[in-house]
Amino acid sequence: MAVDDIVRQGLSRLEFADEILRAAASPERIGTVLTGILRDRLTVGPMPFGPGGLMSVHAVGRMQDATVESDVRDHTRLTVHLPMVLRVDVHVGGMCAKFLAGVCIRVLIALALDRPCALLVQPAPVSPADVTVRIHGVNTLARWASRTGVVSPLLAAEVAAHANTILEDPTLTAVSRIDVLDLIDRAWSSGLILDRFSA
Repeated sequence: MAVDDIVRQGLSRLEFADEILRAAASPERIGTVLTGILRDRLTVGPMPFGPGGLMSVHAVGRMQDATVESDVRDHTRLTVHLPMVLRVDVHVGGMCAKFLAGVCIRVLIALALDRPCALLVQPAPVSPADVTVRIHGVNTLARWASRTGVVSPLLAAEVAAHANTILEDPTLTAVSRIDVLDLIDRAWSSGLILDRFSA
């Protein structure tokens, strides 16, 4: 077989770069990163809540594993679904309404290239429309409040605001930047590449 034929059958530089990007920021890895970021920060409040801040809300949650969907037309765009269970206490005067809420946050992710050889994980702002809430009243006051249909949209707005506060945190810059050159250097430094030949 001619050398030219071998070259033609191999990957082009563009195809090789594309495969590297897919491996460095696979949907599973992006989901794991976002789950880890939010899992440690699932306490909200106490904070003013509702019209005029007349109520106070305190929520404690448990994150479940994220699911990630890739755009079939553009693998640099992902949709991450982050499900969680929240225990919510809403205080109105001296009364407290207790809820359990199933919440799912949809986060749109764009992967952008950065010099010299890195990927930036860029989440879009989360709006209340990106938050699905299913709420269950635990005590009598909460069950009554659930029937009014007011609590779910208010909770969706608070969850969206809380998610944006976390995702926009400057300290997360290191997590949101995937340095491919650094990963390669670490693989060489740790001996992982040479170990494959000596095994």
